[in-house]
Amino acid sequence: MLSRHITALEERLGVKLFTRTTQSVKLTPAGELFRRRMEALVADFDDACAELRMVKAGYSNRLRISCPYYAIHDYLGVIPELFSDLHPEIWLQYSVGDPYEAMKCLMEGNADVAIIPQYPLPHADRLVCREIYNEPLGVLLNTEDPLAACRSLSLADLKDHTFFSVNNSYFSASWNQTLKLCRNAGFTPNGPALFNQMEALIMGIRRGDGITIIGQHMRNQQSDLIAYRPLTDGGCSRPVSIWYDPDSENESIRTFIEFYSEHLPRVE
Repeated sequence: MLSRHITALEERLGVKLFTRTTQSVKLTPAGELFRRRMEALVADFDDACAELRMVKAGYSNRLRISCPYYAIHDYLGVIPELFSDLHPEIWLQYSVGDPYEAMKCLMEGNADVAIIPQYPLPHADRLVCREIYNEPLGVLLNTEDPLAACRSLSLADLKDHTFFSVNNSYFSASWNQTLKLCRNAGFTPNGPALFNQMEALIMGIRRGDGITIIGQHMRNQQSDLIAYRPLTDGGCSRPVSIWYDPDSENESIRTFIEFYSEHLPRVE
């Protein structure tokens, strides 16, 4: 059934969308172009439907917030509820992922603000970031590691460990900070061993293969296999910022940023 629909579509378009062998089916260059255009059309359709639902529900505006899924408690807290009580006319929507995905969502126009740690990022020149607060850094490590017995750690304690990172531009910027911190502490870290996703990195720590330096919001990853220990060295922190497009005509962006700045999340 599906193959008949594909064949009919190819005949109507007058191009081959797929190359087929006995072992695989792959998109042709024309097929890849068609896929990208159709994804954009579907996204526009979904966006139009969301706006219609907003109007039907009585909202006059909406704000799309992008935030790392594992940092929602630390970075947002109860601010959305407080904001909605004060501004019931603004519909809050959320998209979550790792920091790279959160920033990509903003740069592609699928979010109005992104709340992530502030690092120098490529292709973000047109965006503005407003620093909110400094987040302390710590270490995620396996609970069987002898260092897990300590309540806190110094960078020098980590010099014999393998360091992990994620293979994208955001985590490359984060790794540059780790590299600088470790060199200031007198050693060059082993690594990084790179993973395609944060989830895969976490699995590597669960196996005891390495460690990572990361913000304190990741203490929520603690389990029977993973420990989080704060770092005591000076400078072991990073700014958390709200990123946005200054050319956006969405007035709710400024309203939310001012409110957020006055009601920072309280994290125990």
